[in-house]
Amino acid sequence: MIKTIDASQLFNNTPAHRNRAGFSMAGAKNAPIFAQGDSVEISEESRRALDERAMFLQWQESAREQAIQARETAKLQAEAHNALLIAFEIAARIMRGDVVPPDDINFLGETSPGLLMMAMSSRSFDNENPEEHDGIAPRENHRPAANVQVVTPDTATPRA
Repeated sequence: MIKTIDASQLFNNTPAHRNRAGFSMAGAKNAPIFAQGDSVEISEESRRALDERAMFLQWQESAREQAIQARETAKLQAEAHNALLIAFEIAARIMRGDVVPPDDINFLGETSPGLLMMAMSSRSFDNENPEEHDGIAPRENHRPAANVQVVTPDTATPRA
């Protein structure tokens, strides 16, 4: 069965789209393919092929958007995991009784207040030679926490 449709439904009327539509560019550099109101007859098979191509292009665009979203989600998750790894390292230093910079303690308090409380409560005061560490907290995430106090072996109250 052959169906008559408006030519503007098939292809964009610009020279850039001619080659994709399968038309020759020879001798018609800037001439439009179809004039306004022209009609073209196509078979049902051709119409199905055009519909399938349109569906494929929609699927392809959707897949591209999903890939972009997945990349952004993975990047955010990686940043969160890195912050958590830094927080665990700071907590381990505190529990060993080492000297930890105040910026790192503030970062731990912002990232995981429960982990900070656990590290402070299980801090070892038996460490006779505490190691002094440089800060490992990322600077762009640094915001001083108002409720975090720095506890060192000198200022800590002994356990009963």
